[in-house]
Amino acid sequence: MRSFEACLDRVVLTLRLLSKTAVLGLMACSSGLDPDLCEGSDCEPEQWMTNPEITADARVQILSQMDDSIEKIRLISKQVDHSPDQAAAYCGLLPRGMSRERCLHIRDRTHLWVSLGETTEVGARAGPGPTHSVLRTVDVPFSDWIHVRAKPGSFRGEVDVHGQVWATAMNAVFRGEVSEVGPACAAVPSGPQWRYDCFFSAAEAHVARWGRAHIKDTLSMCGAAGSFRGLCVTSVIRELAQQSPPSGVGDPVSWAPILMSAHDLRDATETWGVQEDILDRFWSETVLHSVSIAAGVSGDLIEALPAAAAPHVRAAVAYRVLSGSSSPLSLSGAVDVVAAHLGRHLGNQEALREDPPTVVVSDLWPVDRKGESHLSAISYLGQSRRTVADDPETDLRIVVIEAAARLEPPWLEVISAGKMDSDQRVRWTAARLEERLGAQALHVEQPPRLPGSDAPTSSL
Repeated sequence: MRSFEACLDRVVLTLRLLSKTAVLGLMACSSGLDPDLCEGSDCEPEQWMTNPEITADARVQILSQMDDSIEKIRLISKQVDHSPDQAAAYCGLLPRGMSRERCLHIRDRTHLWVSLGETTEVGARAGPGPTHSVLRTVDVPFSDWIHVRAKPGSFRGEVDVHGQVWATAMNAVFRGEVSEVGPACAAVPSGPQWRYDCFFSAAEAHVARWGRAHIKDTLSMCGAAGSFRGLCVTSVIRELAQQSPPSGVGDPVSWAPILMSAHDLRDATETWGVQEDILDRFWSETVLHSVSIAAGVSGDLIEALPAAAAPHVRAAVAYRVLSGSSSPLSLSGAVDVVAAHLGRHLGNQEALREDPPTVVVSDLWPVDRKGESHLSAISYLGQSRRTVADDPETDLRIVVIEAAARLEPPWLEVISAGKMDSDQRVRWTAARLEERLGAQALHVEQPPRLPGSDAPTSSL
């Protein structure tokens, strides 16, 4: 085995001529292989670039030495398709244009390389509310867009076919020519997951460009996103939710676009079977965003939104108030402070928080375990679930305990106090959270179910 440095000296003199032998020789140097052993199809650059024995740093060095920009674009596009998790390493090597834009777009799309870990079981529960914390692929039906085919001969001869297809779909979305999106995404040559992600990306771009207008077209794109259908609809909901005003605004007129988005979502998902779950998530995401961006904390938006949003207002306000506390409070003290903020009215002030944090909430009730399906459930801050009580005072204690469990470190005394509450829903919430937090500390994915949880309680 020759050293990389010695081999590189021999190859780099001919590299600028961009002969395939020179490029493959440098690849061989990077992996410690003998370039003279290259024969037949093994000499193709695509084969060498995806060789696991060649490190990512070596690939970057190989590509950075290439003078032929056309060949470089072609190889980088194929490399990104093969290893999307490494896209960030290659984007800087591309010239400005569609190939670089696609590369930058891919960097944070972790669903392309991380398994979603979803079950395919059809959700069913005795009580009302979503069966899972996340909207799953099986929850979103396929749309007719999944059957669209590429136009014969389209994109033939393009150096970066995938980049050109992606750019065509995005440009069609921007112009409102949605009929061009399907044939473009169908022409992606890199495999099913990339065609699915093309529709997913198009749906995100469409809702960002047009908002609730043509929401049925947006959701139809999600319906062609294959294994990413649930993620796609979730992303669409979040984009619509982020158009909400700050929570200090109680004027119904200011909230009219959000109310119309809820109406359009309800209408567009009428036949889906998870219509109520989608609206529940929409209100959860909307209220969380509204409370997060507001300069002050108040209950103004309760008056502007339908009753279905009220539990989410209590949850978001409780989370913000407790996460901003300088020291732990008792359960009763925390309930009083949150209640006081919910009772405040800021008089339609539209002041925005200078730097609202990104809220990441741990999922402490992802699925129903045995004996839990009778409990009513709603989305919790868009990223988990919780049970809910019709009585606002009882529900307030529930959301305070839920918020206490998400603090760092958790307010364990508040959670423990909830186990002795007079209401069984509060006691169950506290016991579940305490158990989940203990399991997390021990890195246990599936903690044992609660003793006595088999017995359903019809009043919950």
